[in-house]
Order: sequence, then C-alpha cells, then structure tokens
Amino acid sequence: MKYAELMKRKDRRIENCQDIKSVLADFKNDILTIEDAKNMLYLAMQEIRAESYKNGWAKEKTIKKKR
Repeated sequence: MKYAELMKRKDRRIENCQDIKSVLADFKNDILTIEDAKNMLYLAMQEIRAESYKNGWAKEKTIKKKR
C-alpha cells in the first residue's frame, strides 16, 4: 500500500456506520493498529456528543414525552 493511501486511511473522520465498518476492516487487515482505531472511534464519539449538547442548548431538537 502506498504511503499516501495509508495516511489517508489513518487520518479519515468517522461520520457514519460505513466509516466504522471500514475502520474495523482495516484493523482486522492490520492496516491500522488498535491505538489508531481506538483514537478514531473516540474522536467520533466526542464529536457526536458535543453536537448533541449544542443541539440541546440551542433547543433545535425536542424529546417527545410518552403520554
């Protein structure tokens, strides 16, 4: 694998389920180390958590209560 391709895989952002599957496949094929995979997944979780907090503060999303 070319160096540029390897760096592209290591620097990608996880934005959807397909990205998670790709990271796990690369880990399984020894393209990524466990630390690389963990860092990528951790960053994705932190970004979505921050986004949900922002939405909550901006009151853009509401939670429907059961009646």
